[in-house]
Amino acid sequence: MILFIKQSFKTSVEDAISYFEGEITTAYNNENLKAEWEDSENQEGEIEKGIATEVENLLNTILNERESATKLQKNYESYQELNKYVSDKKVQEAINQARNDVNDNAGVKAKAHYTEVVDRYQTKLDDIKTQITDDRKDTISVQNNKAVKNSIDNLLSNAQAVKSLVLANEAKHKEQTAKFDAVQAEWTRVYYKLSTSDQSSQLEEYLSQLADEQTKLNTIKTNIADFYAKGMSDSKNAETIASLDAINSIILSIEKTQSDNYVDEIAKDNLARYTTFLNTIATTEKDYKDAVAMIDKFSNIQNEDYDAAIEDILKAYEGIYEYASKISKLRTDAETAYKAVEGAELYDVDELNTATAVTYSAEINAKLT
Repeated sequence: MILFIKQSFKTSVEDAISYFEGEITTAYNNENLKAEWEDSENQEGEIEKGIATEVENLLNTILNERESATKLQKNYESYQELNKYVSDKKVQEAINQARNDVNDNAGVKAKAHYTEVVDRYQTKLDDIKTQITDDRKDTISVQNNKAVKNSIDNLLSNAQAVKSLVLANEAKHKEQTAKFDAVQAEWTRVYYKLSTSDQSSQLEEYLSQLADEQTKLNTIKTNIADFYAKGMSDSKNAETIASLDAINSIILSIEKTQSDNYVDEIAKDNLARYTTFLNTIATTEKDYKDAVAMIDKFSNIQNEDYDAAIEDILKAYEGIYEYASKISKLRTDAETAYKAVEGAELYDVDELNTATAVTYSAEINAKLT
């Protein structure tokens, strides 16, 4: 009986049912239905399944097949639903429109990024379609139905957002570029102003500070271009504008500091220059005194054998005495000029007086040789 049942299931369930109907009828006619109905043990001790057990097994098989068929039907319905969902949502159309929006609105240096983005969306759509087919084959379409729909919705939303992202990137890039140009112009103005008008020794420090800000500007300029090319101008806008505002504030602060302190810085420089002159003129005065002392030594020599030689030497030294009035006048003129300096006027003693004092010393020492 078992072998027959297995063979009957290979043909059709109907054949199996017909078989059991025949077995039941035969057993009934032979008044042996009860014995055939229950499981029994044969001579070898093996259990032989009765008609009831075999019928129950057949029923379970039918139920299992019905459940499997229902599952397959639902799986196929989910597959069809998802294909229709993709079509109804017009995801492909949205991606095509996104590509057109990129071509129409993205600048040259940003177009490559957004083209890549749209390409990724196209790949994602292709992957979703492949998954829908694969899920049907693997009988997991129902299980993944919600997740696939979410993926489709997200993809559609992303594709529809491309145009606004492109336009925002363009707008913020223009804003950042205009802001950068304004700050760079301010830097150029202040640098030129200070470098052409500030005569103080502090100028080098101010220019160094401005150079530091220019380095920052160069970095920001590079970042602006990089953000634009990567579609990040919008997300980085607040940060970029804030950085440019900070640099602009520092530039104006340098200008104000220079303006507020310029008179004091010139006064410090003038004092330093006048002090340099005083130190130099002091050396000149010492050279003069040393020369006069040497003349006095020769004048005090009392030896008739050297009278003629000493007289020649003293005659050669006669020109030294005139430096007394020159040195005195130089000191007086320098002091008068220094005291007369007002405000931001530069007292250039290095050129006017210090060099003259050095010349006097050289001339005095030359006369002694």
